[in-house]
Amino acid sequence: IGELSREDRELLQTAAVAGQRFTAEQLQSIAGLPRMQLMTALFRLEKRSRLITGCEGGGVYEFAHPKIREVLYAGLPWELRREYHQAVAATIGISPGEEQGVDHSALGYHLYGAEQYEESIPYLRTAAGQAAELYDWRSAARLYDMAIEACRVSAIDADSLTALYRESGLTYYTLGVTETARERFVSMRDLATGADNAEHEAGAWH
Repeated sequence: IGELSREDRELLQTAAVAGQRFTAEQLQSIAGLPRMQLMTALFRLEKRSRLITGCEGGGVYEFAHPKIREVLYAGLPWELRREYHQAVAATIGISPGEEQGVDHSALGYHLYGAEQYEESIPYLRTAAGQAAELYDWRSAARLYDMAIEACRVSAIDADSLTALYRESGLTYYTLGVTETARERFVSMRDLATGADNAEHEAGAWH
């Protein structure tokens, strides 16, 4: 990575924000490069530097190792990281009534990274529920954690945060992480008590 040119490093840092797997179309939209220049750079990074690999179907790439992405992502100043997340979210963005087939996890993650916390919550919560339906409890727990943090720093209503504490607590309980599950249920009880919400308070202990 240290031997990369400034242009190649900046391109890969853009890709690092997009995710472990990314598309040429995403990078073209975010970086604003002419397509020929972009494809030449991706070919060079794949065949010579071997930092990325092409995936099936064409136009889709992934980092050769997750650590490569982690290093590139960590090297971005937070202001630029936020702007990149916002740009990636815009490439996924949808219009009302067009949510069929949307990657809720990716959209929620990038809205969260762009510090658009309130907008990220419904996507993160939906993605967490989808992960739980597939018994991917670790992904569900991670997504619920992000949704809860987004609630804490935004003006979201107490009922939504209370519900997230409950769903997160059940997820951690299923994982066998009982201490975190208990913390979630205690937070739910305290919030419900403060909001005088008897239904949620009772649910914390059932």
